Amino acid sequence: SSGINAEYGDSDPEVLEEQVTALYSSASPQELWDLLTTDLRSTCPMDEVARSMSTSVHHTLHRLYISNSQHDSTAFHAWDTYALFGFTGWPNLSPTSQDQEFRNSLITILRDFANNRTEGWGVYPNTTLFLGNGEVEMRNPTPQETQCNGLKELELLQYGWQN
Repeated sequence: SSGINAEYGDSDPEVLEEQVTALYSSASPQELWDLLTTDLRSTCPMDEVARSMSTSVHHTLHRLYISNSQHDSTAFHAWDTYALFGFTGWPNLSPTSQDQEFRNSLITILRDFANNRTEGWGVYPNTTLFLGNGEVEMRNPTPQETQCNGLKELELLQYGWQN
């Protein structure tokens, strides 16, 4: 125990678990795991990078946050890539009409961005374009802001998490 405390401080693992679980209070155990690992590995670090990049006087930053998921599933890292490339390479996947709508929205957003058509797409950090299940909308605050702030306060964002 003294070795763990020397390395990680005096954090009681059970208390830490309760604090982290409280950040995702409405999530099922599976959703909690999916959201927590995504926030630790991707969303929260990207928030920090985007925040830093948004201070540049030479660039305008636009942010897209994808929370769309396959029917009866939670979002996962490669879902947007599978959708973008026509859902190929995934055995036994039968895309639904909702999946096809997501793909079409994603392609439209990326095509518009690539062609400098960003009118209506606010500038980060003031707004983020959210692409969820059946929704494409501008929002503020930053994605998972409450959770990322909580994880930062618990000092869980200072490590190099790996995918």
